[in-house]
Amino acid sequence: MTLTIGAQTEKTIRPVPTKSEPVRFTPQTKSPAPAFNLTSLDGKKFELASLRGKIVVLNFWFTGCPPCLTEIPKLNELVEKFKHEDVVFIAPTLDEARVLTTFLKEHPFKYHIVANSADLILGTYGDGTGNLAMPTHIVIDRQGNIDTKIIGGLIRKDGNSPELDYLTNAIARLSKK
Repeated sequence: MTLTIGAQTEKTIRPVPTKSEPVRFTPQTKSPAPAFNLTSLDGKKFELASLRGKIVVLNFWFTGCPPCLTEIPKLNELVEKFKHEDVVFIAPTLDEARVLTTFLKEHPFKYHIVANSADLILGTYGDGTGNLAMPTHIVIDRQGNIDTKIIGGLIRKDGNSPELDYLTNAIARLSKK
């Protein structure tokens, strides 16, 4: 999928094939997460600066991405697991609101869904090459720094999910006060 951002900038978005190994890391030196100001489909506003003191989990995805769709049920379980913690789950997507409204009727997703987020995803969280593999998961700590990043699906083709465990453990580690 190629997107045009602005007048002339083209970016390539591709789902990470399920046979590929996801890339996961916790940076040695944490860097501040790029600022964002988002409004979810249900009208809730999220600004990174006002989320200080909370853990923020971002999931970059789109409805045409098979690995993204495969992991939605497990991501819903993750939201349930941490519902009593100071964790905010936000899912910026490339899709338009009208597409999402139909999609979410058949595929409920408990994250706060933010439509039309290509500028955020590519402009602030891309790799600088103009390309981004999806899904991508980012965990931001209570101080607003990127703690963990996973590029690729959380569920492997063989059904194993060590990346989901990695994401879950990162959130649990950060949620301990």
